[in-house]
Amino acid sequence: MHKYLRAIGFTRPLTRDEYGSLINEAILHPAYRAATTKTYYEEAPDTFSIPLRAGDGQEDGKYTGDASDFTGYTSEENRRGRAGSAGAPTAEEWPSGAGATDEAPTAEELLSGAGETDETPTAEELLSGAGTPDDAPESWLSGPESPETQPSPSEEKPAEIRTELEIETLFGEFRVAAGPSFGLSVCGTFEEDDTFTLEYAYPYFLTDNVSSSEEITVEGRIDTESYAGTVDDLRVGVTIIFRLQNIIDHMKRMSRRGGDRGPVSVSLSALSIEGTVMMPIHKTDQDRRRSRIVAENRMNLMTRARDGDENAMRDLTLEDMDNYSVVMDKIQSEDVFSLVDTYFMPYGAECDLYSVLCEIVTCDPVFNIYTGEKLYRMTLDCNGLPFDLLINSRDLYGEPAAGRRFRGIVWMQGTVHYPD
Repeated sequence: MHKYLRAIGFTRPLTRDEYGSLINEAILHPAYRAATTKTYYEEAPDTFSIPLRAGDGQEDGKYTGDASDFTGYTSEENRRGRAGSAGAPTAEEWPSGAGATDEAPTAEELLSGAGETDETPTAEELLSGAGTPDDAPESWLSGPESPETQPSPSEEKPAEIRTELEIETLFGEFRVAAGPSFGLSVCGTFEEDDTFTLEYAYPYFLTDNVSSSEEITVEGRIDTESYAGTVDDLRVGVTIIFRLQNIIDHMKRMSRRGGDRGPVSVSLSALSIEGTVMMPIHKTDQDRRRSRIVAENRMNLMTRARDGDENAMRDLTLEDMDNYSVVMDKIQSEDVFSLVDTYFMPYGAECDLYSVLCEIVTCDPVFNIYTGEKLYRMTLDCNGLPFDLLINSRDLYGEPAAGRRFRGIVWMQGTVHYPD
């Protein structure tokens, strides 16, 4: 059961029956639902294709069937040879030479040269050209067939082995709302008898505020049919990895043929189960104007450095060295949080967890309709990057208010927006 259910108002761990009822509510009375076809491949070792000459009456010059149809052999017999077939000795008969016919010499006769017929030339005769029948084709002596005599691709197709079956299934997502813009998302597949099989469920929190329009990349996860997005925003100085919320939209885009453009913007949101409210750093209007100018100049330098400008790289390095020297001098007598206004840093081993220090822009209380627990929905600003946060009031230390700062661990989520 997901531990971040606490962030949307389920502080007490849900029992199995309560969790199942919540999932049933999501499927039967969803606040949102979407579905699309999903293609996967299943191993089929007994399916094969063999080449056939044109005119055999088979489509595309191939015969595809079950392994048991191939010359009457079963899969097991294909591996060990069919015992008892006419003219074919068993594995026990080969060493002793039993079962050899008059037309087929034994292994000893082949090694000694015995059993050769007058019509069969020896190896020396084949190499010297002697013993070649008069009616033998010229290609025996001249080499491979010329392009004029070789069969065309339409007459003979290469052998092909098929080991996978392409199977399509219906993948769906259902959401049950536990409050305004947050709740539980349930994802799974539909079987042939319309039975829904749950794959995973996770708490979600949505926002309409666009956070970034930088280049966005979406990649699939290995363990489940879910996706992770990345956006490299220069304002925070790190690559932000988030869990993709609108996975059905992305899957539909991926299934289309043609050059659809990728996502153009992303709305970031976060859930937290650990946070602290901190007082802001006192700033005058002149301090704020100077901070904006410094941030714009640094953004310009980072953009040029990303494009390969060596002068910008050098200026950024010198600026970082100066800032480090100033901080090391002041930290001897001042608190670190009076020097650092905001930060956005990866946290732990999970790729979409971050430790943040942000300014609170807005703060509104909301409630879980199932448990009645009080939550705080906040809009945060981290060095110019806005995103929304949802946290349980029991997990927040301090009284949040606009202008103050939030420090805590957040789990990032996001909805990507595609061009119309």
